Amino acid sequence: MSYKTLKSFGLIIMISSLFGNFQLTEKESGSRKIGFSLNDIQLVEKDGHVRIKSDKSGFTSEEGMPELPTYSITYHVDPFTDYEVEMNIINSHFEENIDLYPSQNQINNVKNKSFLKNSDFYNSTNKYPLNNIEVSNRQIMRGEEFITITITPFNYYPNTRTLEVIDEIEIDIIENGIIENNNYKQMPRSRVFEKFMTKFSPNYVMRNNEKFQPPSILYICGGASSNDQTFQELLEWRHQRGYVVYTVDVNDIGNNSDDIKDYIDNAYNNWEIPPEFVTIVGDASGSYSVDTNYEYYSGVQGEGDWPYSLIAGNDFFPEVIIGRLSVRNPTHIGVVVNKILNYEKALDMDDGWYETASLVSDPYDSGISTVITNEYIQQLMDEYGTENIQTKYNGNSYSNWIENQFNNGTLYVNYRGYYGASGFDPDAIMEDLYNYSKHPFATFLTCDTGSFDSGTYCLSETLLRSGTPNAPVGAIAAVGTATIYTHTAFNNIINMGIYEGIFIEENYTAGEAVAYGKLVLNNIYPSNPSNNVNLFSYWNNLMGDASTHLWTKRPQIITVNHVSTIQPGSNFVNVEVLNENGLGVNEAYVTLLKGDDEIFVSAYTNSSGIATLEFEDTGSGEILVTVVKQDHKPSQSTISISNSNVVLSLPPSEISILDDAGNGDGIINAGETFDMQFRLLNSGSSSVSSLNVNLLSNSQHVNILSEAVNIGNLDSNSNSDLITFSVQLNEDVLDATDLELHLNLNSEGNNWNITVPASVSGAKMDLSNILILEDDNLNGVLEPGESCQVFISLYNQGTTQINDLSGTLSTSLPGLQINGNSSSWNTIDPNQDGLSLNSFVITANSSIINGTVANFEIVLNNNQGFNQKVNFSVQLGTVSVTDPLGPDQHGYYIYDHFDTDYDLAPTYNWIEIDPGYGGDGFDVGLNDNGNGEYSNSISTVPLPFPFTFYGIEYDEITICSNGWITFGETNMESFRNYELPGAGGPSPMVAVFWDDLKTTSGGDVFAYSSPNNDYYIIEWSDMRTFNSNSIESFQLILYNTSDQTPTGDGEMLMQYKEFNNTSTGSYPVGNWDAVIHGAYCSVGLENHDGTIGIEYTFNNQYPTAARTLNDYSALFITTRTPIIESEYVLGDINMDELVNILDIVLVVQHILEEIIIDPSNLYLADMNEDGLVNILDIVAIVSIILE
Repeated sequence: MSYKTLKSFGLIIMISSLFGNFQLTEKESGSRKIGFSLNDIQLVEKDGHVRIKSDKSGFTSEEGMPELPTYSITYHVDPFTDYEVEMNIINSHFEENIDLYPSQNQINNVKNKSFLKNSDFYNSTNKYPLNNIEVSNRQIMRGEEFITITITPFNYYPNTRTLEVIDEIEIDIIENGIIENNNYKQMPRSRVFEKFMTKFSPNYVMRNNEKFQPPSILYICGGASSNDQTFQELLEWRHQRGYVVYTVDVNDIGNNSDDIKDYIDNAYNNWEIPPEFVTIVGDASGSYSVDTNYEYYSGVQGEGDWPYSLIAGNDFFPEVIIGRLSVRNPTHIGVVVNKILNYEKALDMDDGWYETASLVSDPYDSGISTVITNEYIQQLMDEYGTENIQTKYNGNSYSNWIENQFNNGTLYVNYRGYYGASGFDPDAIMEDLYNYSKHPFATFLTCDTGSFDSGTYCLSETLLRSGTPNAPVGAIAAVGTATIYTHTAFNNIINMGIYEGIFIEENYTAGEAVAYGKLVLNNIYPSNPSNNVNLFSYWNNLMGDASTHLWTKRPQIITVNHVSTIQPGSNFVNVEVLNENGLGVNEAYVTLLKGDDEIFVSAYTNSSGIATLEFEDTGSGEILVTVVKQDHKPSQSTISISNSNVVLSLPPSEISILDDAGNGDGIINAGETFDMQFRLLNSGSSSVSSLNVNLLSNSQHVNILSEAVNIGNLDSNSNSDLITFSVQLNEDVLDATDLELHLNLNSEGNNWNITVPASVSGAKMDLSNILILEDDNLNGVLEPGESCQVFISLYNQGTTQINDLSGTLSTSLPGLQINGNSSSWNTIDPNQDGLSLNSFVITANSSIINGTVANFEIVLNNNQGFNQKVNFSVQLGTVSVTDPLGPDQHGYYIYDHFDTDYDLAPTYNWIEIDPGYGGDGFDVGLNDNGNGEYSNSISTVPLPFPFTFYGIEYDEITICSNGWITFGETNMESFRNYELPGAGGPSPMVAVFWDDLKTTSGGDVFAYSSPNNDYYIIEWSDMRTFNSNSIESFQLILYNTSDQTPTGDGEMLMQYKEFNNTSTGSYPVGNWDAVIHGAYCSVGLENHDGTIGIEYTFNNQYPTAARTLNDYSALFITTRTPIIESEYVLGDINMDELVNILDIVLVVQHILEEIIIDPSNLYLADMNEDGLVNILDIVAIVSIILE
């Protein structure tokens, strides 16, 4: 079987913990190698058999056959290259006398199911599995393709009871030609889905050379809803803010789920501008009914619209964003539409409600995790600027409290609790609600709040369509959960994911937020235990327009400037958008709309707040100008096209280029001076007199040499005489650059602005490949301590050939020396590659950490004036388990006690502070029975010295019984562990052994400060896991050493006296039995806003550089590197053991933001140690040179 893979978009693919045990290497000679290393496994007894426990991402699931861990890696692939995938075993060992546990498939809801074992196989001489490697079919999200490679690194031989454990594997992905007759359909680039892809796939490469499609939405309408005049107002508003809007009636396409799905599929696959959003208009029953889908995984057949979003590929990834306006009559439509228009236009700017969010948790029955979920969301909202967060996490009168929140005005209402929503029934209290213009986004993810096809109104539907058209109440949109069989653990994840999507990932529409929450669920539970990922994606549905834009703070007022009138023939306008301080607003979306799309064009403003919008000439009338931006109040204004009898234009056929001063080919090239000649056309019925013509450009690459000219009169229906302007181009302008030329015409106070189409034909270089030769071990990888010869292949993606090209190579990474940093290339024709004629010689300092990414820049030029910079990255060395993990974006590394090639590797040295074992620590006072049952699971204590973490100084910490600390104070008691960074715990966080732990059976937590305040210890002594009752003893030591690190951050040591990673959890179908959260433990850290962190392990998965933790393990966390410890001199930025002009150049480039010096080496440039790199440091370096 053969498969396709991605083209070489770059030289290196950055990977995250998503890839676990896999290590990618550079692409060479038509293939790519991937290393796989199996971490230590555990063999445990279960039901008279041996079960393998390892850092799994899944298990084989063939019922009755041996259960074996599987490991997967997912790639973003190119659709046009075929591949063969081969696996080679490098190392393995054997375990004898193993009666391997057979897989018990628990997909169906069957209690007391019999134990199944395939006797035919277990009595045979066959081995299992038949294949150790499987490659998935193509998986698709919005036209981008992915493949998943799954490894089963075991072979079981039942006749000898022998288990082969494959410790190391090499995977070869070999290019195998072009795929013929490929059915691949490339979709237009989508802003909405590109955010999902970059989050999901670390190697996803954005198609930056392509434009995004316009935003688009399809409304699928039940009954007579599409003809409702109020509904038409919603369609008009969507179009005014830039959406391409489609509608269809189910009466025309068929009203069953298959017909609806077929229509959506066709729209996605065949329309020129395919819909990104799909909103169903109608309930699942009634006069406006639109059918929904029903799952068959659980036996309860819960309803859901999620399958409508799954179009391409047999996978979990959506192709459209789905929502439902659950309305049954014209009154409902009036309520819903008026809500949306008032909300999105920010018509109610009263103080208070935009700054307020309301979070309510009822731990009765559903447990304390409901509180922890809201505490995480509370922290997230607080970090991102929500000023007034109202909470209710205990007590009585929940319904009254929620009702008051709606009436007082709040932007978000989030409920986590149990069946019945703690008595909150908006249908019963409808007459008591009066939040007429303040409608929150409401999320009530618990049993039966979203059963919208139950025959009665569910809570989420009622919140959406409550009130009257003139006095709407309730929510702008609501999310609820179908069926009464839901589970707290899965709802918590989607709930936290929704708000992470809104506030961190910028998923600012209601539909995007819900889709993101479901993708987070898939990431947390990638093995889809008992189909619960599918179930909860089905059951949690959005009642609301999928494209409803959500506010996250008080909208800012913008000022929009543009001309009030334009003359017929003008074909562009500039729109300026300013904020409340008079500064330009970047990335505001401006749409011009006239009539029945006579003009319909949109553009984003640039950093100066200017958007230039071009359009075809139309007749007189008004253009509606709409400006929108997240958290900015929309603006609408008009531009009039005068009813003039003079219509001036510039026909493209009347434009010619005279470049005799250049190469004379009639094409605009870089560095040329040329004459632009043209004739104007007056197609009106009246002549124009005293016409002034001026050629202008907004491009920094263009110099207009000619002055404005007055051509006198221009009669009706006639062309002007030939007009000539001389234009000079810079040498560094690249192929396809728009010269931004336009004409300003003036006659007796009347102005015309007309674009002049002109772009450059030239060369444009991109990196094609690098070739590493003559490295010491001849493996084609530059290792620390090696020198090598590097040849660089460049690709000319321009339209003209490039001659006499030369280039100079540089890097910002200290510890790399480039000797012979210049090379040249022969002529490179368009769409061709060229290899450098001589090599660049690069030497890597031996103290550089394997896996370090070196950023390079090559400056290209020739004697014809061509000038271009090309940037690329190369990974140094091959990461192995003997290397430290990191760095993260801040500069943190984690060294383990076996990283002995590095002088920062720690030594396990337990410092006992438990008084029961002779220590001098004090009891922190925590009492925790596990599973969220505690009297006190957190305690805030002062630190004896300031401690800096991710650049922020703290003087206190909060210690949790569940194996983590946070800096500062928190009320969160998070006992369910998740990924780092990510949802679910406090930020910032240091997770030493984050798991559901209990203090029963002698467990306790202690703290201790050294006499000289050199360090501070927190020890979790004899704790037990709730899931398996395993003993855990571990400690965290905070060192008072911030003055010794390049970033000024403190350092930490984690030590494990007793380490038992045993929390596997239990995930039954639906809510027939209790869910016990597993995911083993989490170890790592994250910053104060949860966006940066470093994960050592989660769910028993370890990155390649992370060694499996055991008893007596130690982890040292620091921003120092071995380079810092060994050979450095302040001012020697490039680490070549000299302080000279080259170091000054690096500092200047850093100050000008042309390069960014690695944060762990930035201190070398901070000469006066004031925490800043500026002109004062340059002066200090100059002083050293002059000495």
